[in-house]
Amino acid sequence: MKYGMRAIGLCWCLFGLIACGGTVKKSFTNPAYPLSKVSSIAILPFDGVSEAGAASDLLSMVIANKEVFDYVVDRTQIQAVLAEHHLDATLLDEKTLLQKGNFINADALLKGRVTRFVEGAPHYPLATATEISMSLKLVSTETGQIIWTQLYSEKSGTRGLLAPSVDELFLEMAEEIANDLVKERQSSGGGSMP
Repeated sequence: MKYGMRAIGLCWCLFGLIACGGTVKKSFTNPAYPLSKVSSIAILPFDGVSEAGAASDLLSMVIANKEVFDYVVDRTQIQAVLAEHHLDATLLDEKTLLQKGNFINADALLKGRVTRFVEGAPHYPLATATEISMSLKLVSTETGQIIWTQLYSEKSGTRGLLAPSVDELFLEMAEEIANDLVKERQSSGGGSMP
């Protein structure tokens, strides 16, 4: 009986540490500009919290590995092109980059912002979940039109020591974003992913 009560107590403690996680998504796709028309993208450095740069690098890697687009221009390539044309990267805004889109050889620019970043605390009794939210915008370098936007919000399903690392949660989110882009490209008549 004594051990049975301990087992029940332990189960309740574990249940309390495990929360229902999940993803919240809100999106817009421009019907006048199908995503299938985009064969190359440049992924700009994300802004927001200090971890935003890592998020853009990780997303760039996942999109390139999944071959969502024919060609992905990453941050280092963008910086090299800007240096070659003697353009100060710190002074560039989205409008200027759109005008210079032909320099970076991209059909569209993917811009992102990490809007929420809470790293879970592993300490009992205040163990908390890790939360990340980001907004993404894909803009045509030819017309300046918004092609696709998406808001992602991910919360780890576990708390404390059982929670995934921030990198694991970012990777999970990047995989989901890449899969959503593949589905959107396929539904608009393009994309090479099976």
